[in-house]
Amino acid sequence: MSTDICLIDRGKDWDAIKQLIAKSPRSTPGSLASVEKERNSNSGCYITKAVDTTTNEIVGTSVWFIHTSQKQRGCWTGPTTRPHVYLYLIFTQRMDEGDRNAQSLMQWGLDRADSLGLEVWTYSSSPETPLYCGNGFTEIEEILTEYPPVWSLQRSAIDNRRVHKEAYISTHGFW
Repeated sequence: MSTDICLIDRGKDWDAIKQLIAKSPRSTPGSLASVEKERNSNSGCYITKAVDTTTNEIVGTSVWFIHTSQKQRGCWTGPTTRPHVYLYLIFTQRMDEGDRNAQSLMQWGLDRADSLGLEVWTYSSSPETPLYCGNGFTEIEEILTEYPPVWSLQRSAIDNRRVHKEAYISTHGFW
């Protein structure tokens, strides 16, 4: 199965995205309403979709907040006040170790963070999953709640000179 990762069409895709988010094990009616509010009012909210190219079905989604300043709009800012990228949610129909769709959705946000030179933060109830460990996230803090515990996870910023190395290697035409 081949998939494309892109931003959702806010009018056309929203019903399918809501159904997918509702299937997420940690989803609540309140969190779904909050995502909808943020998608309508927060310009730093990015909702992506994984689309099966053979069936044109949406098979995964992720919700990202890109905070490029210390003043953050909206209710989800992540666990820091520094500029950062915050992964609120990632969910696919098949969340297992070999899920390429989850990795592709994750890569979309990591690429944005790397190009901006920003760290990435998220919360997870299972921080040891390959999706987080394999992408350089480290556990920062365990948070005890009335539900199962969650961990705050952080992926350090990557110097965008390393990410865009080819742009810095050649100075041809620079002088």
